[in-house]
Amino acid sequence: MEEITIYRTDWNRILGGILCLLCCGVCVFALFHGKAGELGWWISLLLCGFGGVITLDTARREFRKPYLVITEKRLFISRIPQKDWIINFAEVERFERVPFSVFSPFTKQLSVYYKVEKKVFSPTIRGRIASKIFSGPHEYIPIDGVKMKAQQLCDLLNEKVAESLKN
Repeated sequence: MEEITIYRTDWNRILGGILCLLCCGVCVFALFHGKAGELGWWISLLLCGFGGVITLDTARREFRKPYLVITEKRLFISRIPQKDWIINFAEVERFERVPFSVFSPFTKQLSVYYKVEKKVFSPTIRGRIASKIFSGPHEYIPIDGVKMKAQQLCDLLNEKVAESLKN
């Protein structure tokens, strides 16, 4: 069984690490050089310290886990704050690259068209609103910051859908 794993780009990971160090640095600066008194000291400790820890934990989990795992029958999408998302190729009609989205204009996305109309729970609020207002794709997969080009990924997924039709 052939399994393809796609990770986020290194720049995405490096920026997450820099953000973590920045949060910790602000916390240390506020602790030792702040003139806001004891209340300001505790507020800076809570806001910046826990923000740095949460960012560090998210970055740690993202370094080890691939974002997309493509198998013969399924596509696994790892979403760190939320639970993982699984798409079966047997249920999919096609994947399409979305060049521009009204709801999030700065992200690259793939749209998923299913064979039959089914009630789809989109992981984002914008996706749920879009599925109620517009007819068309049932789900969107955010693919900004992955190591593979968007069109190559779309072609690979469509090949997997065609292979699942043969079986």
